[in-house]
Amino acid sequence: MKDDQWTQEEVKRVITNVGRGREWRNTLVFVQPSGDKAIESGTRYIDKARYIEGARQVLADESLDEEIRESIEEMKAQEVSELEQELQLLYGEVLDGDDLLNEFDLVAPMELDVYVLDGAELNASNIADSAAADPFDLRTHVWPIVEDLLDRRGEISIEDIYEQFLRDPELPIPGNANDVLNATVEALEDKPVLARDSGGFRDELAGSSLSTVLVHKDPVGVWGVDDVEQELRQRFGSGTTALDIGDFELELAQDGEIWVDGDRRDSVMRAIGRLNREDQYVIVRGNEILDKPQLDATVRDVGSATRVGASYLSEQIGAAIDEDGYANLDAVVGEIRSDESVFLPPDETETIAREAVNDFLVDDYLLEAGGRYLESLGDRESTTVKLVPTVPERIGDQILGYIEDLEPGDQFTVNTVTERFDSSVTEHMIQTFLLENIGTDEAPEYVVNTTGSDKASDWVPGYPFRRYGTGVDTWRFEYNGDDPTALRRKWRDERQTGTVEYGDVTFMLPGRDGVPGDLQGTADIERTQVSLTLRSEQDYTKVQDMFERMPDEATSLKVEINFQK
Repeated sequence: MKDDQWTQEEVKRVITNVGRGREWRNTLVFVQPSGDKAIESGTRYIDKARYIEGARQVLADESLDEEIRESIEEMKAQEVSELEQELQLLYGEVLDGDDLLNEFDLVAPMELDVYVLDGAELNASNIADSAAADPFDLRTHVWPIVEDLLDRRGEISIEDIYEQFLRDPELPIPGNANDVLNATVEALEDKPVLARDSGGFRDELAGSSLSTVLVHKDPVGVWGVDDVEQELRQRFGSGTTALDIGDFELELAQDGEIWVDGDRRDSVMRAIGRLNREDQYVIVRGNEILDKPQLDATVRDVGSATRVGASYLSEQIGAAIDEDGYANLDAVVGEIRSDESVFLPPDETETIAREAVNDFLVDDYLLEAGGRYLESLGDRESTTVKLVPTVPERIGDQILGYIEDLEPGDQFTVNTVTERFDSSVTEHMIQTFLLENIGTDEAPEYVVNTTGSDKASDWVPGYPFRRYGTGVDTWRFEYNGDDPTALRRKWRDERQTGTVEYGDVTFMLPGRDGVPGDLQGTADIERTQVSLTLRSEQDYTKVQDMFERMPDEATSLKVEINFQK
């Protein structure tokens, strides 16, 4: 709409979008004043509009005298009527022609009926709503659009269909993208198309979104269990030795040329199950051989793998001990299972592992189980034990003799003991022997220096040991209860002098009071358990300070501390 006459250059600039072109369809109506009339600032049109707006503001005053209100309303109505008539006469023409862009000389002005709406002002939203087609009318146009787009592109999204409605001026105008989505689902119900999303192909469009991809059904290969099995055999026959089951199913789902009819996962599992009935194929997960396929497992072709037994397993155990100082049989078996070049028969694994472990136990090796050191398997499952090296008996006697010669309270470490021997005696062997013999029941008596504990499970790599002082005067403080005041009272009644030999203090605090700073403000905490292990050789007064500062809210207190006088 212009306040004077349209020129050919102005019309061209609008139609071509200032030379950039238009991707979406647009309805363009070129409106101009009748004849050579125009609205200019200061003329009667602007003056009337200003009077009408001023009257509206005055009439908004509720305290206005009724007689004055009636007079203003009468004048305002007259001005509105005159302004509408003037505008109807002024904007009375629209450019009419078959090709305004290329045949502007043939364009003729056409009279335009102009009227003023009493309703809301027109804007993009209500214009679109008024122009939107009935969703039912969209449905009849969906299949022709889909056929055309699929023939040209091969695959399309439902959003592409929506955009085509927006591009083609001969098609109904959709109210929104969801109207097109619903129309597409209904219109393609019996048409030869398939939908594809992250879950693969399906012939049911219900539940689709604008991003759902549509393809012609005919070029897509429809697979069943037999086809999946054939694909597996073809891959294994082409040199593949292992296939991750979850990845294989995902690959089929994302293949743009294959539709596994029915439940795709069930078809995959059934096909792999058929292979698993043959000796050539096994299903592996970690160090397990499974009877049935699982998504997190691997199907392997072991036909060309070398079958291994106890001697090979012994080599792998030895290699693990050389590298780490110990061998967890479940980890060693898992490594063998993951090696596609070898095959450890599942029905023989327990027997093979038992033979290999017993071969080690004959020599200078032990089983470590939660701080205990054992010389035989017994009825334990051989594939779950942990083997550790120890020293020969002759070396062991020398170690015990060395400790026996130490004075009570003297410290020693794994490293200091190892340095007394040649390179054939390793730190791992010394560590096993020292932990196997730790305690105060038999001479020589020694404990973990840091905590004073005589349990192997309390030792941490790097902790020193200490010769236990037989005949050393000691005393012990214990408390179990929920009252810090009672704890302090008992301490004052029983305390003696000396240094900490070893000790543990545990208690509960409400809420997040005992939570470390880095964890504050994360998860909601109902209560916190605090566990303290005391360092040895500190003065008893340090313990006293700790008790004095114990929070009054502390509950479930358990205190066990040994002191040397």
